[in-house]
Amino acid sequence: GATVREAYEQWKADPEKVIILDVRAFHELVFVGHATMAWMIPLATQMPEWDAAKQQFTWVPHPDFVTRVKQVATPDRTIMAMCRSGGRSAMAVNQLAAAGFTKVYNIVDGVEGDLVHDPDSPVLGPVLVGQLQAGPVAADPRHLADAELLVHDLHARLLLETTDLTVDQVARHAGFGTTAALRQHFHHRLGVAPATYRRTF
Repeated sequence: GATVREAYEQWKADPEKVIILDVRAFHELVFVGHATMAWMIPLATQMPEWDAAKQQFTWVPHPDFVTRVKQVATPDRTIMAMCRSGGRSAMAVNQLAAAGFTKVYNIVDGVEGDLVHDPDSPVLGPVLVGQLQAGPVAADPRHLADAELLVHDLHARLLLETTDLTVDQVARHAGFGTTAALRQHFHHRLGVAPATYRRTF
């Protein structure tokens, strides 16, 4: 693993080679903030279903997590993964290592807390994020497009998993506009049609 400062120094030294990977859920990116240089690829989504045994809402892993990482990074790239406290990023590191990534590390500090605005503070941005500066979600246009698509993607999955809406209604409600666009997205991301995805739940 690596500390936040170590991860930042590695990224700063070679930003074309080192990737900061934020694996938190989208609602965390929105409400807590994120490092502006980070690629945002959630490891899991928190669902509106209470797990009484664990005393928390259910987390559902994204089956295409590794596939999505491979879209932005080759296995020889250095990846520094982070989450709220280091737990999910550790799981992400294990998944990526099993998929053949050889230079993937966990940022053990995590991202949590209120914003710190003192530019001389080692915790500028969300507390414990060190020099990974906080900013609006997806400041990079590439990240913005990915973040917007992620919102639509997660909304569509949630509707398919928890409602009886038709696929056409899901497409409209989730922001895809047409059934054809939703089907194309699901085939590209998951390799299945929306109706097939729904039948797995």
